[in-house]
Amino acid sequence: MASDMAARPFLVVLLGGLSLPAQIAILVAGFFVFAWYFWVGAIAIALLFLARLVNPSTFTTFYSISPLLNLIAIAAAVVFWGDYFKVFEI
Repeated sequence: MASDMAARPFLVVLLGGLSLPAQIAILVAGFFVFAWYFWVGAIAIALLFLARLVNPSTFTTFYSISPLLNLIAIAAAVVFWGDYFKVFEI
């Protein structure tokens, strides 16, 4: 797997680099949309679900689709904040 990580294309690495700020932006967005206690509960439940879903036997599958998941996170952040600041209407 280490050789696979070292050979990732630049676009995949760029998506990974943009995904972390997008995920933080989505987290902050949740506090704008929901009451804080709802959002913290939703995160806790999602993390417990993901801990069961991603295990050593499914890790390679999630690693291989990580560019798609990163793209989804980036798109979700752009859509939310674009709509929130009225850059575009949804």
